[in-house]
Amino acid sequence: MIAFTIRRTAPTSTTSSALYTAGIPVTSSSTIKVFGVNASGQAENTVTFTYVIDPNADTQSPTITPNLPVGHSNTAVTVSFIVKDNKSAPTTSYYTVDGTEPSINSQTYISGDASNGLTGPGILIS
Repeated sequence: MIAFTIRRTAPTSTTSSALYTAGIPVTSSSTIKVFGVNASGQAENTVTFTYVIDPNADTQSPTITPNLPVGHSNTAVTVSFIVKDNKSAPTTSYYTVDGTEPSINSQTYISGDASNGLTGPGILIS
């Protein structure tokens, strides 16, 4: 048996707390505390699971698409990127040209509302 509460208190026993028999709907931010009891009556320690429901959360990463296909060229090329995000909120893209991984400390490529796509400046590759 598994007993649970959707309060911030621990379930106290399998008789005074709800028993888990099916999925638990979580429609707002909740802390669920559970413990299991085997057929011999041995109970495990209470385990806590916190779920945050935020309809405004931006959980999808922006996409970055180059204007040119990746590959080899006999001449210098200027590449630019289109940054697109699913939310209307500030988005910042960073870049490096030496093969290292970019970070928030790297050169800023473009910043702004990318919900309709932002085309950054050209970078000359020679």
